[in-house]
Amino acid sequence: MHGPPAGWDASEVIGIAWEIFKRHWAVLFGAAFLVSVIAAIPGYVTSAVQAALELEPGTPEYAGLQVVGSVFNNVVALFFSVGQIRLYLQAARGQTPEFGVLFSGMDRFGSVLLAGFVGGILILLGMVLLIVPGIILSCGLFVASYFVVDHGEGGIDALKKSWEVTNGHKTNIFVFSLLSGLVVLAGCFACFVGIFAGEAVVGVATAIIFLRLTGEQTRAPAVWGAE
Repeated sequence: MHGPPAGWDASEVIGIAWEIFKRHWAVLFGAAFLVSVIAAIPGYVTSAVQAALELEPGTPEYAGLQVVGSVFNNVVALFFSVGQIRLYLQAARGQTPEFGVLFSGMDRFGSVLLAGFVGGILILLGMVLLIVPGIILSCGLFVASYFVVDHGEGGIDALKKSWEVTNGHKTNIFVFSLLSGLVVLAGCFACFVGIFAGEAVVGVATAIIFLRLTGEQTRAPAVWGAE
C-alpha cells in the first residue's frame, strides 16, 4: 500500500530496526559479516603483493598497488550493496530476509556504480565549499541507491528522486546519521563483532526510512504499527 510520505523520528526508526534485527539476527548479522570479510580480501591481497615484492611505502609502485586494491575493494562493496539493500528491504517490509539475495547484485550494479560515482563527486565538491553544502547533499542523496535497486531507476534519475523525497527530511536524516555512527561505535565496544550487528541495524533502519519517504506502508503491525 502506498500513500503520502509519513513523518518519522530517527531514534524511533532505529528502535524498530533493532526489533527486526532481533527477529532475523542470524541472516542479517551473517550477511554483514560475510560482506565485510569478502570486501577486505583485495586489501589483504594488495598487502601480500607489496610484501612479496618488498615495495617501500612512498614509491610509485607501492602507491599504485594501493590504488588498485582500493578500487577493487569499492567495486566488491558496491556489488554486494545491491543484495544488502534487497535484504534490508525484505526485513523492513515484514518479510523473512533471504540470505541468497546477497549475491543478486549484478542486475543493478552499473546503475548503483553510476549513482555512487556522481553522488560522491557532488558531495565532495560540496565538502570543499565550506562543508555544509556537502552535508546537505549527502542527506539529500541518502536513498539514491534504494531507488536504483527497489524502483529500477537509472543512476542519475535515482539521485534526482532521492533529492525530491528527502525534501523537508534532511535534518532528520542528519540526526539519523549521527545516531547510526553511535550504534556502530557501540558495536565496536561489544567484543568488536558487534559492529556487524550495528551495521545490520543501521541498514534495516535506512530501508525503513526509504519506505516512509516513498509513502509505502507495510501490512506488518509489528514494524509500522498499522494494518
